[in-house]
Amino acid sequence: MREGDSGSPLQIQNPARSDGKVQWMQVGICSFGDPYEYQGAPDVFTRLTTYCDWIAETTKNAAECSD
Repeated sequence: MREGDSGSPLQIQNPARSDGKVQWMQVGICSFGDPYEYQGAPDVFTRLTTYCDWIAETTKNAAECSD
């Protein structure tokens, strides 16, 4: 991660799509990392599934959230 990346999404491509369409899923939010990118220094992300209830309530179930 670089300086200023906090709050950026961590996304993965959904491998479960059987129709061949590309679907990206957000699974985390960048919390912090080493802006100087020292080898071996970890980037730290917040897991979104911890906040599924809040996401559903805030978006009035417009966003899907599951483990």
